[in-house]
Amino acid sequence: MKCVILVGSPLRPSRSDSIADFLKNRLESIGHQAEVISIRDLPAEDVYYADFHSTAIQQYKQKIEEADGFVVISPVYKASIPGALKAFIDLLPMDILKGKSVFPIMVGGTMSHLLTIEYVLNPLLSVIGATQIARGVYIHDSHVQMKENGEVVIDLDIQDRLNNSLADFIRFSPS
Repeated sequence: MKCVILVGSPLRPSRSDSIADFLKNRLESIGHQAEVISIRDLPAEDVYYADFHSTAIQQYKQKIEEADGFVVISPVYKASIPGALKAFIDLLPMDILKGKSVFPIMVGGTMSHLLTIEYVLNPLLSVIGATQIARGVYIHDSHVQMKENGEVVIDLDIQDRLNNSLADFIRFSPS
């Protein structure tokens, strides 16, 4: 399986980055290919002004098109996803996720946003073709500890939940 992991956080470092690294390592340890891409690395002007012909946007689009699976990891901002992530998704073709396994993950500071995956992210992914959506994982900020020395500690329960949903994600994969 060839997988793209999209980090939707505009911050670096972020909890979303840490989750992406965890999943990339996990996927590669069981024989799959995984590449992490980030909205942060796109030229802001290309995203903001919806430059569909931007070289960077086209490269990201091609990576997603060539993948069998797509993971999106987003922080929760004001009960939704960051505007930069939404603006990037708006630049993708309507059927880009058709036939792909999709795994949504959101990280937030309050349990009040637990259903943001179901009410915001999954419908958006469906609009761009996702039909094989694995069980999403919502992660409270407190379950991903970012220490001053750069070390990141992901709660063991969260690791278990990620691994269980990752198994669904792999099972849904067309390859």
